[in-house]
Amino acid sequence: MDWLHIANSVLTAYSWGIAALLSLTLFLIARFYEEKAGQRAYYQLFLIPPLLFMVGGARYVFIASDLVGDVAGDIAFFLGGLSLSILSYFLFNLMTGGRK
Repeated sequence: MDWLHIANSVLTAYSWGIAALLSLTLFLIARFYEEKAGQRAYYQLFLIPPLLFMVGGARYVFIASDLVGDVAGDIAFFLGGLSLSILSYFLFNLMTGGRK
């Protein structure tokens, strides 16, 4: 293994780990809102996107040797981003009361 591949793997794991940690903050916000406001926020679902990000990142670190091309990793990233977008929009509407 050359040092460029190792550096690529470390940076990939770091960047998707940061993305997973940032999306975990939405989990904490949704849990806090559900406890304080008494409205059901389904905060448990906010654990799905970071899990998918970590699965996709792990596939690229351990299986794929390039930045692109791993279909399963790309699908995990896509589903993680899509579910995070949908859940964030739901939480935004819940917290603002649907106001525009």
